[in-house]
Amino acid sequence: MRKREARLRIRSAKVDYDEIEAEQEKIEYSCVGTLCEDGDLIELSYEEPEDTGMEDSVTTLFFKKSQRSILNIRRTGDLPTGLIFDSEKRRQICGYEYGGVPLEFCIDTRSISNTVTYDGGKVELDYLVEFAGELTQHNKLGIEVRPAPAGEGGAL
Repeated sequence: MRKREARLRIRSAKVDYDEIEAEQEKIEYSCVGTLCEDGDLIELSYEEPEDTGMEDSVTTLFFKKSQRSILNIRRTGDLPTGLIFDSEKRRQICGYEYGGVPLEFCIDTRSISNTVTYDGGKVELDYLVEFAGELTQHNKLGIEVRPAPAGEGGAL
């Protein structure tokens, strides 16, 4: 297994739908994460910053290099979450836990672009979230990954 520190630039755009009107939110930030490669598996993890509302949470993306059209996200912390994005089987039942109560929702993957390797790359996701059969969000997530420069962490 290889492991290194990586610099991440994360962009998120979210439209929340309610009964009256849609509300749009955009977040952009940079952080340091960990990039691992173990055979066919790539794993990228980072701590969520406070301004995302998910402080004390760690987000991990993982996928097989041989199946880049399927991406999993696991979040640990105050709102444990498991997400599956699949460009072929677009609708996936996913879940999170709120106050100790497990909740299910549906992810409808509209598109995935994934060029991440151990040397960096980019992930772009476009997906819808449905809760109890109702469209609740439209999300776009982009993560640019660059290995840490020599002398600033590098291999771990």
